[in-house]
Amino acid sequence: GDELLALTLEPGEYDSTVVCETVDGIGIIDLSSFSENSGREFTSAVKKLESQGVRNVIIDLRGNTGGYLSAAKDISEVLLPKDSVIFQEKDKDGNIQKLKTEQEGQADFDHIVILQDGSSASASEVLIGALKDNLDNVTTVGTQTYGKGTEQVSVPFTDGTSLKYTIAEWLTPSGESINRTGFAPDVEVGLSPVRTVTYPGMEEGEVIVADSVNDNAGALQLFLQYLGYEVDRTDTYFDAAGSEALRRFQADHGLEPTGEADKETFDQIADLTLIRIYESEKSDDAQRNRALEILSSGE
Repeated sequence: GDELLALTLEPGEYDSTVVCETVDGIGIIDLSSFSENSGREFTSAVKKLESQGVRNVIIDLRGNTGGYLSAAKDISEVLLPKDSVIFQEKDKDGNIQKLKTEQEGQADFDHIVILQDGSSASASEVLIGALKDNLDNVTTVGTQTYGKGTEQVSVPFTDGTSLKYTIAEWLTPSGESINRTGFAPDVEVGLSPVRTVTYPGMEEGEVIVADSVNDNAGALQLFLQYLGYEVDRTDTYFDAAGSEALRRFQADHGLEPTGEADKETFDQIADLTLIRIYESEKSDDAQRNRALEILSSGE
């Protein structure tokens, strides 16, 4: 609300890439990246779910651009049988080395649903490939993944700089390359455009007026539509209907009803939209809801 809260905080260290919860008896593991501790945290999450009798689980890899391949291996060790191929590494001479699990998996879920999107890349795709090729109870939901099928190393120098270069291409256990193509989902489900829209942001002195084209106009009209104001379009052309919707928003929020958007007005609308998205993050998440539906119905 309007309350101002002042706090004094001590700096600390926090490294958690795994968030775990249950919804109606279904486990949800949100894996935000593949860090040094992800394997251990994932193992703890799985043990927690199994102690609660959870038999079906969602692994959320959306927005996970990757990280350490060793973390993908650690997580695969939890879910796959011993000697399962996690991925294959192909060098510039065509030599192939297979990386396999070294211990028997600790988890035995009835059904695993993986949530994926265009930002699911690299180690996320390694995990998707490993689970899809080795298990017959895995379903992917969302949109096409990024398609990062190469492996890099970084060499540091004494002056503080480093050189990062590609050493190999990785392949799925079945020998498939997903580089520049990614994985298509088994069940394609998109998100509301308001959750995925990109825009440059308004500059000081910039104004969006009716009957004009502006790179921020599409986002502005999407935001207004999401907040319950009627617009005719959501592209970069700001038409009369968009201006009228903005005028009504301004009147409702104590702003001068000009029907024009400067930086202050745009930022206020964007902030309010973000708050509403966070408030309804789970109920409006079509991909997550579809995954829950699949597991609840036994599809």
